[in-house]
Amino acid sequence: MLSYIYSVVGDFERRHGHMPNLLYISTEHLNRLRDTLEQNGSIDDLASLLGMNIVITRDAVHPRVSWSDTPWVRRSAS
Repeated sequence: MLSYIYSVVGDFERRHGHMPNLLYISTEHLNRLRDTLEQNGSIDDLASLLGMNIVITRDAVHPRVSWSDTPWVRRSAS
């Protein structure tokens, strides 16, 4: 999982000339990433480790990245 994310980040950086700051993943991807990293901390801890904000979405078939200059507000899905 982590190697795939690094690959996607590298592709993004080559195309756009800068690193992404958003990672879109499903809950399943998040759990696998935590297992891979042996990281059971908060999403904030994981985001800090990866250097990207994490957006959890049901639509993420594969992890993907993007960049936004819009400040993010934490919001729980209801």
